[in-house]
Amino acid sequence: MHAIEIRVGVDHNWIGADWLGRWYQRNIRMMMHVLRQSDPGDKVILFVGSNHKWVLEQLMKNTPELQIVDPLLFIK
Repeated sequence: MHAIEIRVGVDHNWIGADWLGRWYQRNIRMMMHVLRQSDPGDKVILFVGSNHKWVLEQLMKNTPELQIVDPLLFIK
């Protein structure tokens, strides 16, 4: 998806790159909200669209104080 979006406006303007940059910024802000609103030991479940999920998972994998757990283990 992002390979297509970044090409919008190529040779004319930066609209595709700017839009994609704002999309990543939104994901980083979502990550910061998780960090601000949670305390060590808290369990947090996020409901996001699949397009945000993979970026947030990468951010969380690179945040030592967070651990990703399959939510299906808790939903029964």
